[in-house]
Amino acid sequence: MISMKYFFLGAFMLSALATQAQIAYWAVQPKYDQVKTDENGGLIISTKNDSTFLWNDEGRLLAKTTMQVYPFREGMAVAVMPRTDLLKGFYTKDGKFVAIEYGNVANSTPYFSSGHLLVVQDGVYRYINSKGSLLYNRCESALPFKNGFAACREYEDGAKKKGAHYTYIAADGSPVTLADGGKTFSDGDIEYLSSVNDEGLGVVVAKGKLYFFDAKRKSLRPVYVDEADSRQAAVNGRVGDFLRNANSYTYALHAKADEVVVELNLSHQPTAIIRGGQRTEYKQSEQKTALAQSRYALTTTGTDPVGLALNGKELLPPQFESVRPVADDKAVVMKDGKWGLIKVDENRHFRLSVNKGIEVGFRHHVFDTNIRVDLPNYISSTNTTLVSDKEGGCLIDRRSWDGNDTESGNYVEYDCRLNIPSTLSDEVTTVTYPVTVQYDGILSRVIDMPVKAWHVRYYTVDIAEADAKLSGGTYTFVINIDKDPIPGEMDYPFSVSVDAKGLKYDLTKVSETRWRCKLLSLKPGLNTVNVQIMEQGCPPKTYPFEVTYQKPSPKAKAPSQQVKIEKRPSAGNRPTPQNQGGSNIKL
Repeated sequence: MISMKYFFLGAFMLSALATQAQIAYWAVQPKYDQVKTDENGGLIISTKNDSTFLWNDEGRLLAKTTMQVYPFREGMAVAVMPRTDLLKGFYTKDGKFVAIEYGNVANSTPYFSSGHLLVVQDGVYRYINSKGSLLYNRCESALPFKNGFAACREYEDGAKKKGAHYTYIAADGSPVTLADGGKTFSDGDIEYLSSVNDEGLGVVVAKGKLYFFDAKRKSLRPVYVDEADSRQAAVNGRVGDFLRNANSYTYALHAKADEVVVELNLSHQPTAIIRGGQRTEYKQSEQKTALAQSRYALTTTGTDPVGLALNGKELLPPQFESVRPVADDKAVVMKDGKWGLIKVDENRHFRLSVNKGIEVGFRHHVFDTNIRVDLPNYISSTNTTLVSDKEGGCLIDRRSWDGNDTESGNYVEYDCRLNIPSTLSDEVTTVTYPVTVQYDGILSRVIDMPVKAWHVRYYTVDIAEADAKLSGGTYTFVINIDKDPIPGEMDYPFSVSVDAKGLKYDLTKVSETRWRCKLLSLKPGLNTVNVQIMEQGCPPKTYPFEVTYQKPSPKAKAPSQQVKIEKRPSAGNRPTPQNQGGSNIKL
């Protein structure tokens, strides 16, 4: 038994009546050892054997290389020698390669941040901008750029590695002058600099005092032990004394007596401050990471096939070994042991039609016609088939496949046989047949395809009035049945029954087209009698009649009784030239 597991997409809408839905298709075919995306789920990197492939958001191949390439960040993907940190350059989002013959990526962080990449060579840290140019700064230690500034210990003399001091570097490489009350700190006064957080704040320790760095104004302001206290927070000892690992994910900067504690993440960005017994968290900009943007709701994966669902409704049935959502309209999936990337197209869709869009009139239990699916131009007809369940009432002749790829669109067409629904009446109504589309190795959900249809009344049922008689409350009449055949149509056997609505009756077959009915106990007033014709495999065709009986009055001098039988009109939505539009649906 297959366990039905799904990943859910939560923000797209499905239209049930129009049967219109997005198409899930391969942006990257499932033939790779690994697939990764950038922080927005856009630019894509896949690996196969010793090769790396770069793709854009639409699945267009941008580049292929034997270098090791890290996922895109800020539209750039860093490339190194395989299994090393030796920098070779980076790819831009349009696939252009910018070569860099300098050093290694630093701190195992091969990503651009605020437009800069931190690199190291011979123990000297430097920054490379998005044009591939080295900034002139040379540093003893450094943190990546964050929100436009980088905290580092810059050498006064980079060639001799002398005169290292703390400073903030702006995007153009220029150092930021740090001052308190108009008095500029000298190089040796600064003891610690944090990175700048998403509120534009950094933390600075200078001459044992604690300051905030305001990135917008490029200025310092004191950190007080309490918002109502004018006493500035101070620290004891060196950096190793006041800056400690809180856990494996955060640091904490402690002022004297823990009057102020600043929490920092692994990038040394302030995330919260504790003072006066109150903890205040700093706002973090919405992280445009793949997982944060994903509209899939993660569920536990296992060994069973995994499917995709949208707004709680099935989009793709279970068919993948694993699914990893990466963005609002994409998911990395594993199929047959290889990874690919599926994308959901909101604007294009399958278009299914039956009987060339004309309403189906069932004369008998089956209707032979055709079924067609029109495809977006990125799905080839040669890789597409239609699948139906015989129990669902639509039998597709797989041998009759016909398809073509054209400039105006692609299509696949089959001959098919529809079974008449068991409850179909002679009024035009919408019935559904389950069908699935199999394309490029993807199996769509089961589509309840609507078809407008009706049960054709090709029998004519009348009463032979000359043979009708009334005797002692028993009314006898003959039912004449005539057929309106189509030339060459085979003769289908049928049976006749009567529903007398509680009256006792006797029905006798006189010939293939004549039946005698006796109503044994007519009730005064209106009596309803339904004549039903049943053809094998079809729902019964009902022909209603009304029998009006006037019973004689016992006090009348010449008692008489009267009976009248008439066809009851059956108003319905039968086919007319105005409702021959047919069924043309979208999936």
